[in-house]
Amino acid sequence: MARLKREQIIQGVQPYLQPGEQIMNCAYGVKQPPLLLIIGLIALFILPGIIAIALLTKEYLLVSTGRRVLVLRFKGKLDVQEATELQLDRAYPVTSSVGPIFAHLRIEGDPPFIAKSHRAGMPENREQAQAIAQALAQPALQA
Repeated sequence: MARLKREQIIQGVQPYLQPGEQIMNCAYGVKQPPLLLIIGLIALFILPGIIAIALLTKEYLLVSTGRRVLVLRFKGKLDVQEATELQLDRAYPVTSSVGPIFAHLRIEGDPPFIAKSHRAGMPENREQAQAIAQALAQPALQA
């Protein structure tokens, strides 16, 4: 699991920001393989199963600005593999919840985006994920 610092985030996100955009909230999230696959891999092959789960887990950085939310899938030290943007001038069907360890975020779509943000992922990770979910659910007022 990554432990990201603000400096790393700013450096990794900079190429995707538009002129004048500022980072308002950012959250680190992961999308793990289905639970039955995890249990099966660990039950059958303990060490290779753990390695396979690590390889199948996708890491994301969710970044909100005043205009949009960027969803960046990355590997390693913020080597971005895929970037998606969601404009904040419209509402998105979002479901989110916060537990003692994770904040879960689901954005409906085809396919839906599902990720969970661990409290150890970065400082205030769960709170940042909730703020992003709220921004997506409520369209921004145009000035």
